[in-house]
Amino acid sequence: GSTVTSVVGRYTPVPWLSFTGEYAQNLWAMPLIVSAMRLGATLDFGDVKLGARVDRIHPDFQPALGSIAPGAEVGVDASVKLGDVQLRAGAGRRQPSGTAEGEAVPPELITSVGVQVGWLPGTTVRADYELISVDDLAEGRRPDRARTRVSLDWGKAGAQLQMGVRWGADPASSEAAQANRLEANAAVSYQLSPYAAVMLGYRLIDFGESAQARTADATARLTLRF
Repeated sequence: GSTVTSVVGRYTPVPWLSFTGEYAQNLWAMPLIVSAMRLGATLDFGDVKLGARVDRIHPDFQPALGSIAPGAEVGVDASVKLGDVQLRAGAGRRQPSGTAEGEAVPPELITSVGVQVGWLPGTTVRADYELISVDDLAEGRRPDRARTRVSLDWGKAGAQLQMGVRWGADPASSEAAQANRLEANAAVSYQLSPYAAVMLGYRLIDFGESAQARTADATARLTLRF
């Protein structure tokens, strides 16, 4: 595999405005231009939030696990909180890198919707759906962009449990398995102190063909805050 190092920063000049930035670098790939970058800004008006983002992924950038589609993307998103329910929606324009039959690949239009419900103390249920434009689907371009995700979060007294499933197609799998990809994940985190937290996670990916088509990985993370 490859080793990828990323740096994430957040700056909040005023309470209602924040900027975020992320830079990821494949340490085994040279030159240093082989990287991924993301910049974003968020306006927070209490129950209403508005955001914008710009992403750029070099064609030769490869993460340690999974696949990624290189290119450039710009997008906007918004969320509205109505009591215990939060509604989310977003739209973006993505320009993949490379060419198709000697011609430039046309851009993709991406839309997403989501809902978050927290009717019990410490419990949150989320559901999201993402789909490319109808024109892109009709032309057979990147059907792997359609995916659905459902997750459940539960937390109490410094401990938090996260469980979720996501299904959709994956371009890295075989053609027979692209319509049957299922990903399940679970994670447990605990706040050791106001300055430290630990997280243990597990993820299983099933492409629906056989036992050889399943992959799994475990994650352990220690976070220190200063």
